[in-house]
Amino acid sequence: LCFSDTFSAFSLSTLWNNNNNNKKVTNKRKMSIQYCAESGDLEGVKRAMEFDNDDINGMDGRGWTALMAASQYGHADIVTFLLSKGANPNLQDEAGQAALHLGIAHKNVVQALLNKGANPNVENPDGYTPLHYSCFEGSVESAKLLVKAGANKNKKTSDGLTARDLAKKYNYDAVAAVL
Repeated sequence: LCFSDTFSAFSLSTLWNNNNNNKKVTNKRKMSIQYCAESGDLEGVKRAMEFDNDDINGMDGRGWTALMAASQYGHADIVTFLLSKGANPNLQDEAGQAALHLGIAHKNVVQALLNKGANPNVENPDGYTPLHYSCFEGSVESAKLLVKAGANKNKKTSDGLTARDLAKKYNYDAVAAVL
């Protein structure tokens, strides 16, 4: 999708930049690297980095980076590539979510992020960690990976709930058993 034969997010960004003398897209718009990461186009991500000089840690209006977009949509190959090129796994968006929060439904994404230093105890402003998010999703495998990586099982949210409390609340007994 990102790099079709006739059009690409990369070419759109390049056209925008060339016509506006604005090489770096502001955080009000997605950069081509983010479009490609979101759509699962690894080759597009590579091209955007090479030819468009997109900042690997650049953020859009939501505060999302390309790594966050790839994490949210489960594109583990892109997550791994971006991390290998220096993407910061611990940046947080406007809502206080890191890539680990956003990718919690995807075991391979969680593993890749943890392998490259993502903080398993990163909190959003309400005190929710990726382990809490795994309980919303019912993600047993992600919960196991987080616990193994040192996630605090006893951390309470601003509402006073632990991850186990959330797993029980949403009837995810298999996740609760991990905790």
